[in-house]
Amino acid sequence: MPPKPRPVADRLWEKVNKAEGCWEWTGSKNNHGYGRINVDRYPAYAHRIAYELVTGEDITGLALLHSCDNPGCVNPGHLTPGTHKQNMQDMAAKGRDNPWNRGKAECKQGHPLPPQPNSVDGKGKPYKKCTECVRTRALKANKSPEAHERRMRLQRERRARLKGNHAG
Repeated sequence: MPPKPRPVADRLWEKVNKAEGCWEWTGSKNNHGYGRINVDRYPAYAHRIAYELVTGEDITGLALLHSCDNPGCVNPGHLTPGTHKQNMQDMAAKGRDNPWNRGKAECKQGHPLPPQPNSVDGKGKPYKKCTECVRTRALKANKSPEAHERRMRLQRERRARLKGNHAG
């Protein structure tokens, strides 16, 4: 007979560093920095489980807004239940609403980004695209600067022909 699983509360609190202020999750985290814990063999967000354990509230269908803006924080005092819309408004008010380089001066590679958005994503939202990284990727894909320049020239010519056909 397999051993009985340990209670979720025991497993959760042993992975929390209860310092003053944020209670930092020290267990596994997702790629956005939110703590993850398995509950009944399914992954769950650690901050949601901590909130429900401490407050006793059922927050199914609600988001939890972090007043501290620390995704690794599981301190229920820093968490407020709200709607998804309220969570998005809170993120926008704090300048965390755009993962596409808004407010950044340089890309991850250290290249300067343009001051204004220069591209649009699939949903029509503008964002800043690093032209140097785009150029570097294109060069690698085309294997040589000459092939890249030829392709760019052909694209410009094609656009010019299309504009000419629609002009009149």
